Amino acid sequence: MQNVLSLVSCFLPKEMLHVYRQVSNLKNFNSTVVTRRRENLTLFPFDNVYLLRKSKVRLLHRAYNRMIGNLIPLSKFEVSQVLSFSESMQEPLLHIYQGDIALRSINLLKMFPGPRVISFHGADLSNSHTEYQYRRLWNLVEVVLCRCKAFLPISPNVLSANLHPTEEPKINKQ
Repeated sequence: MQNVLSLVSCFLPKEMLHVYRQVSNLKNFNSTVVTRRRENLTLFPFDNVYLLRKSKVRLLHRAYNRMIGNLIPLSKFEVSQVLSFSESMQEPLLHIYQGDIALRSINLLKMFPGPRVISFHGADLSNSHTEYQYRRLWNLVEVVLCRCKAFLPISPNVLSANLHPTEEPKINKQ
């Protein structure tokens, strides 16, 4: 059975029922969630949730990135936790829900050895992010799933990417 490692910044606020449905209804896959925070456990019961530990220098890391106007990326400590956890899963597929956390996960995407998928749902596409930030993201993933009608400047790397060489490109714009 294929393993799927889903990265969500918070699992789960009430308004993110769509993420819960996707994660919990995967058939023929072992699904595990990695998150910074856990909310609404009774509303969204799910056993395979791994909470990332916070670095001791997290506040300094956040303050520095805010001061220079950068997105606050996943820390090296968080990236190493996700990579370490993924090593125990036998070649998982990494699925990052929401574009904002994907933009913050550039370092993880560069280092992740398996296939990488990002889901955009509409509200997570923001004018506060630059085309440059999105282009860096497109070059690091094999699949982009989009449930909105917004224009996505997808690079040829993503358009031609396949998880299996015998299939068509796996871009799904619903």
